[in-house]
Amino acid sequence: MLKGAFNDAILEKSAGMVGQLAPVVTPCHGRFVALDIDVSPFDNSGTKKEGISWTYKKCIGYAPIFAYLGKEGYLVHLELRPGSDHYQKGTEDFLGQALSYTRLMTDAPLLVRMDSGNDSLGNIKVCREGKAEYIVKRNLRHESAEMIKVMVENDKVIECERLGLIFSRVSSNEDLIKASVQKIGLELFGIILQDEAIAYHDLVAKPIADLPPYSAGLMAVRDIEANAIEVKSPIY
Repeated sequence: MLKGAFNDAILEKSAGMVGQLAPVVTPCHGRFVALDIDVSPFDNSGTKKEGISWTYKKCIGYAPIFAYLGKEGYLVHLELRPGSDHYQKGTEDFLGQALSYTRLMTDAPLLVRMDSGNDSLGNIKVCREGKAEYIVKRNLRHESAEMIKVMVENDKVIECERLGLIFSRVSSNEDLIKASVQKIGLELFGIILQDEAIAYHDLVAKPIADLPPYSAGLMAVRDIEANAIEVKSPIY
């Protein structure tokens, strides 16, 4: 109990210091400040540390989860986890805490960005309750693009303002991708090209915000974000 209370106090004080002393918290688009949340496995192979286990990166280690704010990457929250823990384990609580700490850093509107491992209604509920916009990569699981279209247009299982696809790590066949998306009647939100910077990001599991500004992949991500935000009705 003491450990938890002590940790919470440090995170709150840290967030408060950023809010008071940080010269700027740079938005990702317009007034929206990005809150990036992701798991970043550590390679602790060859050690006997307590809690290490097999990670999805195919190494022995931990799989901590991090929350970063703004283009500067201010650390909002972190949690050390065993390597075998699933992305989503405990993430709803982590996200809620991160949003609370973030409000001590900035009063700007927030855009939470999460990968497909966190495609969960629970996370979306936390974002909505915290008055934060969100971009969560869709985990198709056993669903095809055609199935998703039916679920939105006919079955109303999923509610969304726009339905489309984003292709990531594309190295060729862009024309074929565009034609295929048009054939099934969906909107193509964007294509993120594979480049050296993206490949390095995948290798070392760095946050997307750490990619160099000249990366074609990063510029594509920014364009997609801007397009997604501009069509939404403002909630602030």
